[in-house]
Amino acid sequence: MSETDENDADRAADVADAEAPEQEAEKGPTVTVERTGPCECVIRIEADADYLRERYQDELATLQETVKLPGFRQGHAPVGLVERRMASALRTDLISSVATEAYEQAVEEHDLTVVNEAEAPDLENFAWEPGQPAEFVYRCEVLPEVALEEGDYKGLKVEVPALEATAELQQREVERFAQQFATWEEVKGAGIDWDDYVEAAVSVPEADWAETIGFYPRSERVGPFAVEGIKGVLVGAGAGDEVEVEGELLEGEAGRRPELESLAGSKVRLKLSVQHAA
Repeated sequence: MSETDENDADRAADVADAEAPEQEAEKGPTVTVERTGPCECVIRIEADADYLRERYQDELATLQETVKLPGFRQGHAPVGLVERRMASALRTDLISSVATEAYEQAVEEHDLTVVNEAEAPDLENFAWEPGQPAEFVYRCEVLPEVALEEGDYKGLKVEVPALEATAELQQREVERFAQQFATWEEVKGAGIDWDDYVEAAVSVPEADWAETIGFYPRSERVGPFAVEGIKGVLVGAGAGDEVEVEGELLEGEAGRRPELESLAGSKVRLKLSVQHAA
């Protein structure tokens, strides 16, 4: 071999040595991320048999050093015995680690904000044996990618409505604040007032329907029914009293309460048995 040939061979060996770490770093599952919609993506992870076999042997060696089996000191149990005893758990842990690591790396590298995993592999029951490849597919709901150019928003004007602190607004807020921190006291003697809270057993004889409902007379609403003039009916009433009112099923309530569907659009008689008023 000439000196030139020897130099060429040395350079080729140096190049091979320099590339070896890069090839080593590239070992691992192949991960692809495909956006299938503005808010959807598919993460596909493919791990070849050689990579999984190497990971399996590494995990098995680590397990042999740490596991304690009857009759053997820690780290001295035969590897074959350790594998037979721990094979199922070892496979499950390996598959879970490989899939989870690759999935989290894909999410981070592609800057995905996952809202929901619509479809994910069952890693605990994943069928895999040493010597086989494995594929994992995640279908995810993610936040959409929004790209804004400076011209899309720069210079936009926003009108901020002026808020005038009128006496009426202040009084309304004082009343709301007072109700929020008020303590309830059972109504006695004076009867039920417009702003009182009433709890009553409500029944509709026509529909064979009954329910205990809490309401405020000022709302002119008792559960799913609109009841005009209910304050006048409750004047002088208290716990233990029974009253009858006429109401009408509110729009949309029939769909939520099929048992009351036949009452839609007509006046109905409600029986109220007052249990508490405060």
